Amino acid sequence: LLAGTRGALREEVEGVRGLFAHAAEVKETMLQQVKQDLVHQAREVAQAKEEMIQQARADLVAQAREAQEANELLLRQAKAGLAEQAQQVAALKEELLQNAKTDLERQAADAAKIAADLQAAKVAAEAAAAAAAAAAAPAPPPPPLAPTTESPARSR
Repeated sequence: LLAGTRGALREEVEGVRGLFAHAAEVKETMLQQVKQDLVHQAREVAQAKEEMIQQARADLVAQAREAQEANELLLRQAKAGLAEQAQQVAALKEELLQNAKTDLERQAADAAKIAADLQAAKVAAEAAAAAAAAAAAPAPPPPPLAPTTESPARSR
């Protein structure tokens, strides 16, 4: 009976050992599966992270390009505004120069007319002075009588 009990106990111990061995195998298999799942998840996370980084870079590049284009547009608009202002200034300058030239030409014509009027007045004044001097001067004596060549007989 004791030998049978020992045999039964041995079988029980072997069964428990088998259960423990099976549990260890299941545990090891589960650990391996969990490790594989964690590695797979880590790879997915790393890939997602890399994709997010690439997307962020692409977004930053696109934003930089848009900012550059906006800056270039603003620069072109500023240049166009400056060019338009420069044209307006040049047109205004030309108009002012033309007005000044016209004024100077008119003033030169007025000065020439005044000079001509002054010259005419000077000539008239000199002529009047000469006439006044001639009128104020005593009359010159009459010219002497010239001897006549006629014979006295004829003159009778």
